[in-house]
Amino acid sequence: RVGHAHMDLVWLWPERVTYQKIIHTYSNVLQLMDRYPDFTFTMSQPPLYYHIQEKQPKLAEKIQEKILNGRWEFTGALEVESDTQIPVGEGLVRCILYGQERIKAIRGSVSDTVWIPDCFGYSQCLPQIFHLADIPNFFTTKILWSTITKF
Repeated sequence: RVGHAHMDLVWLWPERVTYQKIIHTYSNVLQLMDRYPDFTFTMSQPPLYYHIQEKQPKLAEKIQEKILNGRWEFTGALEVESDTQIPVGEGLVRCILYGQERIKAIRGSVSDTVWIPDCFGYSQCLPQIFHLADIPNFFTTKILWSTITKF
């Protein structure tokens, strides 16, 4: 079993609400891990982790323990799960550079997967950017939402 809680940094609420939601959500995830030993969890977006580290250090320590024992995967390659059509290529590259640097600081290695589960379209430069960044995998959930391209 692998869980994931998609967290928009800002969408229909202020950013401070996101940070309240992640503390609550990730606390619940840790309780589920205690209850179900085969349950693993996937998290992305380093700013979420750094907020927990700053505001709830004991919670961050528990998450870090799960990361180290392989039950909590910190992935995504990006600093944030960004839109890919509005930013220019340089902005996307910087998002990967900063994201990979911070992911490596958290888990000890860079991510081999770009994780964009909630995007409303994909820039045609993404395959080249991911290739040049040496990221072989891409994950999304919205590719089947296309009304034009059928997969």
